[in-house]
Amino acid sequence: MVRYAACMSWGRLADAVASPALPATRGPVLATRDLAQIMDQHIAWQTTGTGPEHAMSLPSLFAVVRLIASTIDQLPLLVDGGPPPEWLRKPRRYGSGLDQGDLIQHVVTSMALHGRASLLARRVGETAWRLDALHHDAVAVQVVPSGVVGLDFRVAGEPIDRVPAQASAAQIGRDYLLHIPYLVTPQHPEGTSPAVSAQQSLDGYLAVERQAATLLEQGDHYGGWLSTESDITADTAKRFQEKWMANRKTGVVPVLGAGLDWNPGSVSPDDAQWLESRLANAQAVASMFGVPPDMLGMTMAGGGSSLSYSNSQDNNARFRANCLEAFTGQIADALSQLLPPGRGPGEESRAGFDYTDWMGGPSDADPDPAPR
Repeated sequence: MVRYAACMSWGRLADAVASPALPATRGPVLATRDLAQIMDQHIAWQTTGTGPEHAMSLPSLFAVVRLIASTIDQLPLLVDGGPPPEWLRKPRRYGSGLDQGDLIQHVVTSMALHGRASLLARRVGETAWRLDALHHDAVAVQVVPSGVVGLDFRVAGEPIDRVPAQASAAQIGRDYLLHIPYLVTPQHPEGTSPAVSAQQSLDGYLAVERQAATLLEQGDHYGGWLSTESDITADTAKRFQEKWMANRKTGVVPVLGAGLDWNPGSVSPDDAQWLESRLANAQAVASMFGVPPDMLGMTMAGGGSSLSYSNSQDNNARFRANCLEAFTGQIADALSQLLPPGRGPGEESRAGFDYTDWMGGPSDADPDPAPR
């Protein structure tokens, strides 16, 4: 899908419409046509692909996803308070293309951008698995037609079963899909995220970023211009322009002559609003994922962040509760499906991320360890 983003503020467009240089209109049809001509001549249209990956060009979204992924990657992954099995601790040793850190980051970023992550799980021993990361586009999801909420999956066009509810029921040497959703909704039983459900808003934020880039880089904002009251030819104007630009590139102070005046340009109030919009958009992206704006160096008032130790601790608690646990809880549940039975009858082995060192609180991986 391709959309188009206008690189001209409506304030500038209104000025252009009101310009006396425009031909006189003779009714609503010609007026509309003249407006279309203005837009065609003065607006730099850009074709822009849409989609979560493209939205990663937003600095704010990239910063949010990077913060989430890097934070979770640093949390120790435990199994009932002990180290994870070797096939999860060192997946490359079992044939996986990624190590544990890369695997966790792939899962987290896929959940953030697409609303779900997919791992190819092959049972290679009585209790061992090989985990491979699957690209989002390689996995097709279809809702079962019975009306009961359920999903059918295909990888590279071939049907694939999900990991059995009991890991011991999985056949050695057979591939299964480990599906990890970010948030399950009636509209998105396969999983969704803000980058998916709020795509229209992200497209708007991208348009603002392109407007800012065009304003500063592509000629909509010139930085200034030379003017004269004298009549000059096009060749003379071009010669003045080339000399002026050459002086600026070499750092030589230009000397004006022939009645030329320098008119410095500045950002108009209409264009300055884009700067405020960029900050508001960055705050909206952070709030969508539950990241406190202070953690990205911005405040809701728009100024710089000056956190005290107490405020920082509060932010960590909010960051964990409102953002991180939405990821770590789902990842832990999925990985726990691959673990063997627990230490005693009826017990299950559970994977979990340990927040102890990060927050100074109790570990989630072993909230009530058995006595040893």
